[in-house]
Amino acid sequence: IRFLLDYGSLRMDNYDPMSHPMKFHSIQFQRAVAVLMVLAFHIMSTERKYTDFTWLAPVDAFGLYGVDLFFVISGFIITHTSLNKIGQKGALKDFLIQRSLRIYPVYWIFTLVVLGVYLVKPEMVNSASALSPDIVGSFTLLTQKDRLLLAVGWTLTFELYFYAVFSLIYLFGKKSLPALWVIWSIFICAFNLKAPELTANNPLFSVIASPLVFEFMLGSILCYWVRTHPPTPKMALPAFVAAIAYALIVHAELELHALYWSRTLLMAIPCSLLILGSVGLERFLSAKNWAAQTMLLIGNASYSIYLSHILVISAIGRILSIFLPKDSAPIHVGWLALSFGLAIGFGIAHYLLVEKPLLSWLRKRK
Repeated sequence: IRFLLDYGSLRMDNYDPMSHPMKFHSIQFQRAVAVLMVLAFHIMSTERKYTDFTWLAPVDAFGLYGVDLFFVISGFIITHTSLNKIGQKGALKDFLIQRSLRIYPVYWIFTLVVLGVYLVKPEMVNSASALSPDIVGSFTLLTQKDRLLLAVGWTLTFELYFYAVFSLIYLFGKKSLPALWVIWSIFICAFNLKAPELTANNPLFSVIASPLVFEFMLGSILCYWVRTHPPTPKMALPAFVAAIAYALIVHAELELHALYWSRTLLMAIPCSLLILGSVGLERFLSAKNWAAQTMLLIGNASYSIYLSHILVISAIGRILSIFLPKDSAPIHVGWLALSFGLAIGFGIAHYLLVEKPLLSWLRKRK
């Protein structure tokens, strides 16, 4: 409502949202949207497992597509920050260090928690998979997704792969980025055409030749384009409407949990439109009001929320299913509110008390 009331008064001037790489409130807003989507999807799964209700069934795969939004965001922001640093002394080394610090330390904290549970109650860890966890691979993120101790870590494997390939532009210069997109795209398409069985059955090739990689590339291309064509506030509402309409129309065509072409080709477009509209509203989204600040905080804490939310909502589901009836509607309302509230609250607390100070300490020491 606030957005609709203020939208008409937004000015179209020469403000360039891409000129402030360290203050991307719009990207943090989209991270908040993405992590809330994933959270809703997994709460829907625990609702089906521990209760007699399916109130969150309409969420269905839409919540899962928060992962696609994360991938496009990653391609966008990594490209934007990198293009400002390429050519500087030690830029490649700094990029690899910073990306490693961003992924591993916080991930290791939650993986250690799950490892502790696995050593005591192995049946409680990743019970949906028929494969036993790969402990070493879980900590390095170099194993197949079904063998990770922390199941949501599969997306981080894709992140690391993107970082590794993207780092080549530090060697060849920023002008090599379009060539990287073309060569990388040809590799993925050729591999899927010539050896589709490997992409389906081999854990390594299922990552390096996955169509999901195109979502990172599309975010990168979007960033490259808007650096010379900054979006304006007036583009935001049409972009948001088009993104939502497109997602609703194609939703029926997508296979739930699919990591294949249909999901990538159909979801990457609305995710990109959401980011385009948000970047155009950079100043508006940085407003000092409680709603904007709340979303900004959730966006900042999205990594901690993403890694911890499965543990939190699973614990709540297990405990309440023992002591409370599964068929009481009032109790179910409280269960849903508790699941959302504690998952978000725990993630924010972990971000403020652990993640933020830990990363600050590590980055100072590299």
